[in-house]
Amino acid sequence: YTMQPSHFTQKLHTSHLKLHNAHCTVTLSTPACPPQALYGVVTVLRVLCLGPVEAGVAACMETHLDEWRGRDDFAKYGLVVRYLHDTLQLGVEENKVLAIIASSFTNDFSLSTAEGGEVHCLLPLTAMLNHSCFPNISRSIRKLPDGRFLMRVLAARPIKKGEQIFNSYTDMLDPVQVRRAALQEAKNLACRCVRCEDPRDLGSYGNAVLCPACRGALLPPPGCRGDFWTCEQCPKTVASPMVDALVHSLDKEQKAALADPETKTVRTLEKLIKKWGKRLDPRNLLVVRLKYNLLALYGRQRGFSQAEMTEELWARKRELCEEVAESLK
Repeated sequence: YTMQPSHFTQKLHTSHLKLHNAHCTVTLSTPACPPQALYGVVTVLRVLCLGPVEAGVAACMETHLDEWRGRDDFAKYGLVVRYLHDTLQLGVEENKVLAIIASSFTNDFSLSTAEGGEVHCLLPLTAMLNHSCFPNISRSIRKLPDGRFLMRVLAARPIKKGEQIFNSYTDMLDPVQVRRAALQEAKNLACRCVRCEDPRDLGSYGNAVLCPACRGALLPPPGCRGDFWTCEQCPKTVASPMVDALVHSLDKEQKAALADPETKTVRTLEKLIKKWGKRLDPRNLLVVRLKYNLLALYGRQRGFSQAEMTEELWARKRELCEEVAESLK
């Protein structure tokens, strides 16, 4: 972003507050702080430049400002307030600036671009949909020729008249602890959806770990709000913090393995599945995700190309397909 602050100030003080050309930019770096800390300035300026109708819609959106202010990492956005006041010399109230930033965190949708960048879109109508880890819509975003973005929302299953439409703000292939932590971090949201409330994960057993006594399915308390996980087959219980620590540790290990091309291999993922089989139910979604990624590697990766696949390996791929399909049906 590289436009002189005085030019932006002039634009903001015009009678219609029209948004400047999207290709123009604002200098965000100062001697005192890196540019990353001030990217929020762009969001605030764009909202301030909205016309009366759009500005009214933006002002009505939920901000959860008090919750965001309660987090230590939100204090850095005081830099945005000072930049607007001291550098751009705009008389915008601090609460308004912080509310715009909080609203963007609460309501925006991220989109990865073909160039490898990331766009954050504020789409009010879609943002009004409540979250559920069992949504009844699917959504996609595409860029229009004029540079704007269009959100397309489709029913993912039959929706009755009067039934609430639910969106999802998290990865549905994560077990309940991982989903809840991600929603709390990104949206300040404590999920109480029908799926999170069901210990059996709507029959998929996507949260289950193995009982250390009988190797049955150890299941969480409803909504993960109790102190103990309970085995379906025997009286054994395990303290919730112990199970949560295990799942978060394996989730971290999984993300690291899948993010690195050196470790995202057939052999590595098969070893992880075997190792985790001593702790996790085979239907646990951490295992399902590994199986899902394996499907893309069998028949493609060097050493496992279609020409190199044996009948035994094709049978393994077919087995993985059936197991993943059963979990996702």
